[in-house]
Formats: sequence, structure tokens, C-alpha cells
Amino acid sequence: MPTSFVKRATETIADWNRRRTAGWRRLPDFIILGGMKCGATALYETLTQHPQILPALRPDVHFFDRHHERGLHWYRRHFPLVPYGFGKKLVSGGPVLTGEASPHYLFHPHVPWRLHAAVPRAKLIVLLRNPVARAFAHYRHNVSQNLETLPFAEALAREEDRLRNDRACLQRNELHLSADYQHYSYAAAGEYCDQLVAYHALVAKQQLLILKSEEFYAKPGLTMQKVLAFLGLGHNLPAAMSLPRIALEPPVPTAVADRLRLTFEPHNRRLYEYLGEDLGWERPDVAIAA
Repeated sequence: MPTSFVKRATETIADWNRRRTAGWRRLPDFIILGGMKCGATALYETLTQHPQILPALRPDVHFFDRHHERGLHWYRRHFPLVPYGFGKKLVSGGPVLTGEASPHYLFHPHVPWRLHAAVPRAKLIVLLRNPVARAFAHYRHNVSQNLETLPFAEALAREEDRLRNDRACLQRNELHLSADYQHYSYAAAGEYCDQLVAYHALVAKQQLLILKSEEFYAKPGLTMQKVLAFLGLGHNLPAAMSLPRIALEPPVPTAVADRLRLTFEPHNRRLYEYLGEDLGWERPDVAIAA
């Protein structure tokens, strides 16, 4: 019997089982909102090595941005069974959590209220990366996925034109999938302050943990300790937890980095005032770092 047939049959049975048992599955206790290309997936993959964290069917479920019309029953299918979590809790002697990480959640305008309506008590985690470096990483990702053919400087110049139609469509129809809005938001996705304000309008500040990507890249152990404490899992890292090694990326071309730094300066200043912390992204050596 062909291997491909067996694989498809197995996946069909597993999907059928998840549909039938969705009502017995738990909703997430935590959600990593992004931002995009800020290390959210690496943070999630590290976190799910903890014995008291049960992973979702896949890290990025994208329910609140791409699949919201499928309903909460569909969303539940991606998470562990309640009895399984109860059994793990008895074994561990402490809380057992599950969650997901969909990096577009931070930037999508309709996600905050959708998420709050579905899981109002979920703890939310945000990683913020220098927006200049984030924009270039976003661009390089698109190039690698054959989503972008323009040079970086031209892609930035074309951004507003590319996003205009999707912005309007999202205002008229909340279920619009907004592919361009996600793919080509190199600068817009780095304007973090308004994105955080949208969440803080719905949840208490204590429910939202904001981390600096550069600190996660440089000191992943320290960041993981903060995350575990935020989730109520103590400060100690499991001995078997493998911390991520972030590969160095090419620096942002200097001329473009200088222009972007000026573009982001007022947005960063608003963010620093809002957080009560200067993240130091205006220094040239930081702005062009991977």
C-alpha cells in the first residue's frame, strides 16, 4: 500500500477524531500574539518543551485572523483534551497549560476583540523587535517565499499603495483575509504603540507580558524565566529545555536603515512613553542589527 495513501488515511482519521472530541478540548491559557518576525515561534517552541505546557496541534493556529468564521468548535480541535490535561496535572503536581502563537495577531485590527470575546482570561505575550530590523527580516522572509520581487527600498516605497485596498476591505468586511495587509506591512507592522493600545483597551496590563526580542535573542534563558513566572510556572528552567540559538541575519542596508530610523522615530517615542521604558532602538548599531 502506498505510503502517501496511508498518511492521508491517518490524517483523515485524526481529523475526524478531533472534530468528534472538540467539545472535550480546552481553550488556550496563553497566546503569543507576535509581532511578526520578532521571535514568537522560537519562543513558543522553547516554551512547549516545559513538561507543564501542552502544545497545540500546530504553533500558529491563525483562528482569530484567518479562520474566525469557522467558529470556536473548530478552534478547540487544535488543543489537548481536558481529561489529558487533568491527568498531566496530577502527575506534575502543578498547573498544566496550553496555548498557541500566531504572529499576525498583534497587527490584525479585528483580533483584539475577537480574542477577548473567546478567551477573556488568556494570558497574552508580545515580543517587540527593533522595527527597522523587523521590517528587513519580514522582507527577506517574503523573498524566500517568492512573495516579493521588488528591491527592499522600492517595496517600502510601494507599501501604502499595496495596503490601501486591504485596509478599506477590512473596514467594510471583518472576514476579509487581507493577504496584502499581512505580507507587505513592512513598516506598518512596526508601529507597535497603537497595536498594544488596542489590547490594553480590553485586558488589564497585568494580563499582557511585553518582551524585547533583542533580549530574547541575547539572553534566552532570562526571557524564558520571565515567561514562566508570568504563566505561574515558577522561575526555574527544566534541565532538558533547549534554548534557541538565533542565527545572525544580514544587516539592513545602511541607507535604507537611516530612512527607516527617521520614519519610526515618532512611533518609537510614543511607544517608549506608553511603556515607560526607552528600548534604545534609535542607536545606529542597534537599528541595523539582525
